[in-house]
Amino acid sequence: MSDIALKPENKLDFGLLFQKLFFLIPILGPMVREVKEGGEVMFIGFLINVAMLWIMAGIQWGLMGVVGGAYVLLPLYFVILFTLMLGKQE
Repeated sequence: MSDIALKPENKLDFGLLFQKLFFLIPILGPMVREVKEGGEVMFIGFLINVAMLWIMAGIQWGLMGVVGGAYVLLPLYFVILFTLMLGKQE
């Protein structure tokens, strides 16, 4: 191994790497980048765009497009449900 590989300051920041790779996704990446840099107005626009994509999937593929979006959102529902069940922990 070389000295470069052994130095701790040469570690990769996987969070930054994942973020850059996520921003390279053709349709979703630019929208998420604008939300990160834009603020609250961009966040509302992002939510409207996601809802419109879900509606367009329902128009294009029917029930399977709507159910597919619901399957993608299922983990988020579980997180919200568990958060409400646990309540405030002190």
